[in-house]
Amino acid sequence: MTAPSAPVPLTVDVPRIQTVIDAFDTAQRTAAQRAAAEDRLTPVTAYTFAELLPRASLVNVVGGIIGFFTFLTAVPLVVTNVLARTHQAHFQLQGFAFGALILVNLGLGYAMLFAHEALHAAVCRLLGGTPTLLPASAPTRVVWSAGAQGFSRASYAAVLLAPLVIVAALWLIILAALPPVAAFLVVPAAVNAVMAGADLWSLVVALRQPTTAVVFQDQHPGFIAYAIAAPKPAPKKPITRPVSMPASTTKPPLKKPVSAKTTPKKPGR
Repeated sequence: MTAPSAPVPLTVDVPRIQTVIDAFDTAQRTAAQRAAAEDRLTPVTAYTFAELLPRASLVNVVGGIIGFFTFLTAVPLVVTNVLARTHQAHFQLQGFAFGALILVNLGLGYAMLFAHEALHAAVCRLLGGTPTLLPASAPTRVVWSAGAQGFSRASYAAVLLAPLVIVAALWLIILAALPPVAAFLVVPAAVNAVMAGADLWSLVVALRQPTTAVVFQDQHPGFIAYAIAAPKPAPKKPITRPVSMPASTTKPPLKKPVSAKTTPKKPGR
């Protein structure tokens, strides 16, 4: 997989980036925000799964593999826990209690469809963004959206990895403290891992972008990577010269010479 480095024309209408989110590098955020305000963010990669169907299928395969290993780890715990519970005299995990526990687990798995996207939005908000949850194409799903906001490479990685890391860390803590409880939470943990497949794929592609790509706009799935263009040169001011007035063609009127007044002589007596 090669990362395109030449500017790519956008084939879909996307909102112009107005806010750049970067909680890790203030100087870089300031430069990117200034470029966004001056309309100097140039797209270098427009990556969507729809354009690469074989790779989109591979994303589902990766998510399935993650979920499979999650199940593979938890199934022995479930079996061991069920056998232990059913052989205890004071607590019999069977019949209604066992069925109710299965229904609760499946309900938590369904709730993870929403919690996964909510974790994306929560971390985005924590980093300074203003995300929203929108209805997805499937009637039982929602997706997170950041609107006209762009992320730095590190911030985008944090938002993409948040659900997988948070849920996995929480499940491992419960597994260490209360193994029976963790065993029966395998369904939501696996659902979250499967949903993280697209996030991991987007992150791999984003990290392979050229270093000039400093702002990423999420398209769910996929993204648009932007580079900062050089500032536009200021327009040259026209050179103004003083305009010389043309010489007048009319001559000024001649002044009459002032004649000396003569005093009339008086006749002699």
